[in-house]
Amino acid sequence: MKFDIIHYPCSSCGAFMVFSPKLGTLACEYCGNEESLSVGNQKALYTYDYFSKITTYQEIDYGELTKELRCPKCGGEFNFETLQFAHHCPYCETPAIIDCIHDTKPQGLIPFAITRQEAKEHFEEWIVSRWFAPNSLSEHFNNTKELMGHYIPFWTFDAHTTTQYRGYRGEYIEQQRIHRSFDSDGNLIKKKIGTRQIRWHRVTGELQRSFEDLAISANQDGVEHIHVNAVAPWDTKRAVDFDTKYISGFEAKEYRQTLPNAYKSAQRSLESLIKWDIKRQIGGDDQRIEEYTIEYKEVQYKYLLFPLWVAQFDWKGKHYEYAINGLTGKVSGERPYSAIKIVFAIVVVMMIVGGVWYSMGQ
Repeated sequence: MKFDIIHYPCSSCGAFMVFSPKLGTLACEYCGNEESLSVGNQKALYTYDYFSKITTYQEIDYGELTKELRCPKCGGEFNFETLQFAHHCPYCETPAIIDCIHDTKPQGLIPFAITRQEAKEHFEEWIVSRWFAPNSLSEHFNNTKELMGHYIPFWTFDAHTTTQYRGYRGEYIEQQRIHRSFDSDGNLIKKKIGTRQIRWHRVTGELQRSFEDLAISANQDGVEHIHVNAVAPWDTKRAVDFDTKYISGFEAKEYRQTLPNAYKSAQRSLESLIKWDIKRQIGGDDQRIEEYTIEYKEVQYKYLLFPLWVAQFDWKGKHYEYAINGLTGKVSGERPYSAIKIVFAIVVVMMIVGGVWYSMGQ
């Protein structure tokens, strides 16, 4: 299936323009020309009712769809993955954006706020704070462009909930008892021993709780899915109306997790928060929830894209992946360990302990 590429040529030199997180504009990487972007009406992001949408909601299974593209600059031919709609030409690096295939399109996005260089600096600070990480890990990202910017699909939900519950409030009671024993001379010894018991009281109640912008990842694979929740929170108040100009120069994919499945995930998350609130409302020293019923009202949703810098690193035959929040710089990932640093740390500790023992023996 062939797709037409959307790209933004520079009006001054004809080169391609990309979104600049530093400037908040489209910028030409060759001549420095800039093109301002208008911020959309954010109120439009909050007008989609979930229960109204779900009555007519249908999802098409596209399977493994091959998207055939031709670069408008160099003429090279290449393909996109099924759900990919923004990347670049593999031959000349021209940004390539195409139309989404899902009927439900992104309503908005949070633009990148930190540059690739700033993301590298956040990564280096994170690595430095990990004592046993190899030095070459930081050096690797000083000399490569493997740090890529991705827009990650998310569903967000607003809801008002009313929960009826029954349970028990536990209150600890301290009781004293006398323990009698005899010493070696046969003298009676009395000792007070405190024991703690819990007294349970039946309770019933109602809890009302409103939630706003509960974010549920719409991806189910890749490094983005693994780390995207670990680099939260996401300031959805920074979201703007969807515009492909914000995506120029970055990668983006459509959602894989459908809206109904995302709502089920949201309900599970909300249920955990509500149970925690029920226990707080019950009070006392301990709580037991016997039964609860949650009613969901005024459920609204948004389909947004969140900014994420993604990095990958190979170390001694093992693959490592990292994610950096494109808004805050928060980092998540598994780092390798340097055997040399670990051995050195052990030797230093042994020398310190040995010195202490020697000084005590003098």
